[in-house]
Amino acid sequence: MLGLAGRAGALEEDTFLLKFFSMFLGHIVFLELAAGILAFVFKDWVGDQLNLFINKVKAYRDDLDLQNLTDFAQERWSCCAARGPVTGTSTSSLQVTLEDGHIELSTRDSRSPIFTSPQTYMDGSLHYVSVISDNSGLRLLIDDQPLKNNQRLRGLSDSQQSLRLGGGHFEGCISNVFVRRLSEAPEVLDLASKSTKRDVSLGGCSLNEPPFLMLLKGSTRFNKAQTINIDQPLRDTPAVSPRSLKVWTDAQSCPPPLGAQASHRALRFGNSATSHLLFMLPQELLKSRLQFAVDVQTTSSRGLVFYAGAKNSFMALYLSKGRLVFALGAEGKKLKLKSKEKCSDGKWHTVAFGQDGEKGRLVVDGLRAREGRLPGNSTISLRAPIYLGSSPSGKPKSLPQNSFVGCLRNFQLDSKPLDTPSASFGVSPCLGGSLEKGIYFSQEGGHVILANSVLLGPEFKLVFSIRPRSLTGILIHIGSQPGKHLCVYMEAGKKELENACVFQVTASVGSEASGISTSVTPQRSLCDGQWHSVAVTVKQHILHLELDADNSYTAGRLPLPPARTRERLHIGGVPANLKTLKLPVWKSFFGCLKNIQVNHIPIPVTEATEVQGTVSLNGCPDH
Repeated sequence: MLGLAGRAGALEEDTFLLKFFSMFLGHIVFLELAAGILAFVFKDWVGDQLNLFINKVKAYRDDLDLQNLTDFAQERWSCCAARGPVTGTSTSSLQVTLEDGHIELSTRDSRSPIFTSPQTYMDGSLHYVSVISDNSGLRLLIDDQPLKNNQRLRGLSDSQQSLRLGGGHFEGCISNVFVRRLSEAPEVLDLASKSTKRDVSLGGCSLNEPPFLMLLKGSTRFNKAQTINIDQPLRDTPAVSPRSLKVWTDAQSCPPPLGAQASHRALRFGNSATSHLLFMLPQELLKSRLQFAVDVQTTSSRGLVFYAGAKNSFMALYLSKGRLVFALGAEGKKLKLKSKEKCSDGKWHTVAFGQDGEKGRLVVDGLRAREGRLPGNSTISLRAPIYLGSSPSGKPKSLPQNSFVGCLRNFQLDSKPLDTPSASFGVSPCLGGSLEKGIYFSQEGGHVILANSVLLGPEFKLVFSIRPRSLTGILIHIGSQPGKHLCVYMEAGKKELENACVFQVTASVGSEASGISTSVTPQRSLCDGQWHSVAVTVKQHILHLELDADNSYTAGRLPLPPARTRERLHIGGVPANLKTLKLPVWKSFFGCLKNIQVNHIPIPVTEATEVQGTVSLNGCPDH
């Protein structure tokens, strides 16, 4: 009985397992059948999603966020390469970067730059940068000045590679990208259609600078954006014609007025917190033994006067509580020499300061010298640039961060004058005495530009007043096209009249050869220190010029009447790109100019989009 019961139990258990297996197998078949039906119905959608995912993986280098993350991971942890850490045996990647104004050339796998430019290039101007790698080695050319290295890049492929422009917080303009590979013909890259872009504007480049009113021997823009067309090829500055050179040589100047020599060639700092002059000196001049000198006039109790070097090795002259302080810093060691008397009395003081190895020396007005030595026999290694005023960045926190407010003149290094800065910001002529309304153009030259401010039509009237210090120079120029412009200028020594000045107005429409002009010879001297009025009228094909009580006119049918378009107004001179015009005078105006009106509407000079040279918009000296 027990045996029969056992066999019956086993049979019942086998039947249960068979039912369970049959049900499990049925579910599997049903799921596979359902999956097959769904795959058949949605096969196109699934294929599209798979292709999209694969394409994203293949094109990950086009995703800037993913690219930046990948680059950071590779550089930070030396990972993620195809075969371990990135080394020189992998494909090289050239990089041209801007670090603190210096242009650096490096590769992705290099720990330090191959080249670092000795100069800085944050001056707002366009610069040519070329990188050449061939059998002779590697070269970096900046404005056609070469830096050469015999190093040859390993793993640099001759085949076409991706090219990335910008990124890394770079803000500026890039144009005329030219690539030539040894196996291909030269090619100018089409940035408009053959590129992936992000946060980039193509077709024009807007440079907005902080507002200020003065600039010395440089160019900047403020209040409005100045546009550079990246589609236009860069042009060289035209050569000076022999005729214009003769005009410059023969130009007659007015005798200087009484009291005008007090601040001759002096420059005012402090129009902005970082106003400065920048000097790019050859490194061989910045030796371990050197002496600077400068004349200072200020009523400011604090501010930076001079700075050179970096945070860990620097030389500085600054004001603290009205006293001049000369500071040296090297390897964490510091030396400070302070003047005995305050120099913030509004008088001119001659300051000499410098170093001799680890020694420092400060002399004010030739009196008792202050001397000291850096602790630990530390020495300073100075590098260009040299700043008068406040450098934009990179200063130690122990120094004043803002420029002093006052005037400087007679800047010298080892008794040799340094009067040609490489760049400037917020610097104006230091005008002694009281000022009156007007624009002052210094002898060093300069001009003011107002964009789209003048409506040059068939009937046109221009009125302004001048008080010249030189009898040759451009007063007003309207228009930026060679065939459509109007120019008012002075030229001295014409028509065999010694010390006479001829005003000549040139109006050209259609082409330079078909323009008309007229001239006035003043009956009395323009060097009398008085204001003189100038009026130019174009009406019914007649050009009329009036200078005080003298006047002249020329009738001539213009081939094409001027279109009613707004043109640029240039005051006191013209930029280099307009010197292709066939004008007998290119020299900038020296003197004062005020009360500009066009078609009876005053021109707001404070809205100028560009000021170049030593120009003061704040007023003219009253003498």
